[in-house]
Amino acid sequence: MTGADAHAIAFSPEGSTAYVTNQGAGTVSVINVSDHSVRSSVSVGKKPNGIVLRP
Repeated sequence: MTGADAHAIAFSPEGSTAYVTNQGAGTVSVINVSDHSVRSSVSVGKKPNGIVLRP
């Protein structure tokens, strides 16, 4: 489960990891795509609105 008010998602280049911004929690959840488990939650500050990954 992600944090409160999940808003945006980005995937790693190989597609195995998803990054979800959680506006209500001020975090980004790092998700293992194959089993939908949360690997970690990273505090990023107030209301993260979007996310972009660059290889």
